[in-house]
Amino acid sequence: MIRLSGALTLFLLSAAALALYQLKYEVAELEAEHTLLTNELAAEREAIHVLEAEWAFLDRPERLAKLASAHLDLVPLGADKVMRISDLPWAATILAGVGAGLATAEPVFNRIATWPVWSNLPAGTAALEVGS
Repeated sequence: MIRLSGALTLFLLSAAALALYQLKYEVAELEAEHTLLTNELAAEREAIHVLEAEWAFLDRPERLAKLASAHLDLVPLGADKVMRISDLPWAATILAGVGAGLATAEPVFNRIATWPVWSNLPAGTAALEVGS
């Protein structure tokens, strides 16, 4: 009986030693992977900082203004380009709808689809539905 318990003890100690040996190398492998990932993360953060600095350099207002003046034919709006809402052909319908919407409990946005600008859309044109 003593030999059997001694052999069992020796077997259990050997199994525990083997398990600890394997665990030690798994931990070392995981630590190496952790170090690698930490280094990659630091490199990515550094790359992000560089890209943010480049973006800030390229996004300077004076640089963008120079590029816009060189490549775009933009001109300031003149007074002849400004209109009043009442000058629009369908303004009376809009203003009447807004006034009626303020006077009743029904929200104006429920009647937007009935305004001429929306009701005259070509077939198949998707229009945004507002309200329920």
